[in-house]
Amino acid sequence: VELAATRYSEVLAEDPTYAPAHVNWGLALKNIGRLDEAEEHYARALDLDPGFAETHVKWGNLLFDKAYSEE
Repeated sequence: VELAATRYSEVLAEDPTYAPAHVNWGLALKNIGRLDEAEEHYARALDLDPGFAETHVKWGNLLFDKAYSEE
């Protein structure tokens, strides 16, 4: 997962407006417990492409996980 995060970082260095890379980097960060950073990437992806449904789903799952972990 750390390698994936590194690769998405490289992709975004070349094209910071590529929403799917933000979503996938967010998922990689979520999977290693870096939830706040993941949320930042989901927010950026939605800013770039508000109609990208996958972002809505993954961010919703993240928010659910964060709420569940606080209980």
